[in-house]
Amino acid sequence: VLAVELGRLEAMVGVARQAIDGCPDLVGVPRHTLLAEQTIAWQEGEGAACRCRPDWITPDRAVVLSYKTTPNAEPEAFARVLLGYGYDVQAAFECAAVTSLTGTAPRYVWIAQEIAPPYACSLLGLSPMLADLAARKFRVAVERWAACLASGVWPAYPDRICYVDPPEWSVGQWME
Repeated sequence: VLAVELGRLEAMVGVARQAIDGCPDLVGVPRHTLLAEQTIAWQEGEGAACRCRPDWITPDRAVVLSYKTTPNAEPEAFARVLLGYGYDVQAAFECAAVTSLTGTAPRYVWIAQEIAPPYACSLLGLSPMLADLAARKFRVAVERWAACLASGVWPAYPDRICYVDPPEWSVGQWME
């Protein structure tokens, strides 16, 4: 960490700690007990060795917290970011890791924090519907990975022109 960045980072940490401590849905999850970047390795299906390092996890493995910085932590705006960057699949991956260890799926929470003062935070949970969709994406990814490992064939992008349609939210936003 550069010395010129230290004050900003300390301020961000303070705001993030307040967000975790002040969240009524995280009562009983004291941040001072969170385990940082614990490596979890497991076998997923046949032929797919997996490993991950969740940002934070509770000692009882009941809650996984994923920290993300962003220009805009407003929940609806960050939801688009998390889907765009595949953070939902990351959540499914980390939940599968914890489930492989404990037999129980953890609760998954993103802490989205803005990179500009006042470093506002929002906390977003993995809903049952998103958890199901992300788990299906994860299973397909693991199956493809295993098939590529077995065959030695690693497909890339299409060799044809791909035509892009605007997503529904973009059309709706313009119509407003």
